[in-house]
Amino acid sequence: MENKISRKQAESGNMLFLILIAVALFAALSYVVTYTTRSGSGDASSEKTKLIASEIFNHAISVQSAITRIYLGGCSLETLNFKSVVDGTLHENPDAPVNGHCDVFSNTGGGAVANEPDKNWTNQATYYYAGSAALTNVGTTCTEASCADLVMILRGITPELCTELNKRNGILTPIASLPTDTQEGCPYKGTFDCNGNNNVEVIFADPELRGHSSICYNDTVHGYTYTHALLER
Repeated sequence: MENKISRKQAESGNMLFLILIAVALFAALSYVVTYTTRSGSGDASSEKTKLIASEIFNHAISVQSAITRIYLGGCSLETLNFKSVVDGTLHENPDAPVNGHCDVFSNTGGGAVANEPDKNWTNQATYYYAGSAALTNVGTTCTEASCADLVMILRGITPELCTELNKRNGILTPIASLPTDTQEGCPYKGTFDCNGNNNVEVIFADPELRGHSSICYNDTVHGYTYTHALLER
C-alpha cells in the first residue's frame, strides 16, 4: 500500500513539474508575440532581423513543447529522437521506437515542425541538437554525463541577429565585446555520453555567460553562435 501511495505521489510530482514547464513555455511564447507586435518602428533591415529572431525563438519553444509532450506520452530521454527530413540521419536515435512515437518532428510524436534556418542569416544548414555539454550554473554543473544539458545550437549567424537574440534575453553587451567560448557538441542520439567515457565538457565559464540558458556568444571556431537550453539537468 505504501509503495502504491509513493508511486502516485511521484507521478503527481512529475505531472506538476511538466505542467509548470508548459506554463513557462506559454509565457515565453506570449513574450515573443508581444515583442514582435510592438516592434513597429525602424528600417526594413532591422524589422527583418527582429522577425528572424522571433522565428528562432518560436522554433526553440515548439521543440521544448514537443519534448514535454513526448515525455508525457511515456517516452524516455534515451528514446528521444531528433531525426527529421531536414538533416537526414544526423540526429537519428537507433533506440527510438520505429512508429515515431518518440520523434520530436513527427505527427505521431512531438508534432514539432523541422524548420530550416534562413541561410541569409547563418552559414549553418540546420539546427543542431546536442547533449554533450553542461552549461555553467544552468541546472547542475559537473563534468559527468548526468549534468549535460540538452540544447539547440545555431552557429555562424550574423552579428545583427546575434545582437537581437541577446536583446530578447535582456543581454545588451555590444557585439564587439561579446565573451568567447568553444562548444564542440555532438548530435544527440539518445545518450549524453557521446564520447563513451561518461565525461562532458563544461562551457560558459565566463562570468558573462554563466547562468544563461539562452544566449548568443562568439564561438572561437564557429563564429557567432546561439545556444538555447531545451532541457536543463
